Amino acid sequence: MQTRHRLLLLLLLPALLAGQGAAALEPPPLRVMAARESPFFYEQGGEMKGIEYEILSYVAKSTGRRLDVKWANRFEDLLATLADGGCDVATGSITVTPERQSRFAFSAPYLTIRVVLVEPREQTTQQLDQLRGATLAAIRGSTYETLLAKVPDAHFVYGARADELMGLVAAGKARATAIDSLIALMFIRNHPQLKLSLPLSGPQDYAFAVAKGSPLAGDLSTYIHRLRGSQKYFEILERYLGKDAAKLVAAAH
Repeated sequence: MQTRHRLLLLLLLPALLAGQGAAALEPPPLRVMAARESPFFYEQGGEMKGIEYEILSYVAKSTGRRLDVKWANRFEDLLATLADGGCDVATGSITVTPERQSRFAFSAPYLTIRVVLVEPREQTTQQLDQLRGATLAAIRGSTYETLLAKVPDAHFVYGARADELMGLVAAGKARATAIDSLIALMFIRNHPQLKLSLPLSGPQDYAFAVAKGSPLAGDLSTYIHRLRGSQKYFEILERYLGKDAAKLVAAAH
């Protein structure tokens, strides 16, 4: 019986070693922390969708890796998780700012936007001082909140997503909000009583955040540059943003 077991082991050994070799060669998954229900990375009908998802999926397939996605319920948890080593990439409409660059590395930008004021159509705000003492809607810990904090004596109500912020303004619970221009274009059709108003920033870049010193910054940048130079990039934009927004991005590209 022992002889038979030894023979069986000898027969199976090459296959077992081949399996171990394949597992050893398999690259690790790309661990992604995404903002839950972000307009650029979300789950619908059991499938992941969105501009950020498609870009990261493109990178993962190009490098033979799979995406391992976890969700952050709050925007401020994205970079906190990255700082703690809980993910390889943080994504969720993250704009590149000097403060964030001091703590993290970033990929090449995949979109360039401006932050704009969104307010009721009957209002005409020409400078932030006109909003003195107003209640404003923002996402806690975001660039939106930082920009609107320049309003003297402002009060804040908070939402988790851009469409929530527009809903607060439409319902009269906030005088105005700040939203990235492309995201505002996505949702303004749902709120015909609102308009895009005063620009609150110059051009700002969306990029993927990684740990300082991570080679992922360079790897992501290589594939983002390759994607942005292809027709596929504009097909992705048109699919999620519509033709008008895609044309705006193409004109600035």
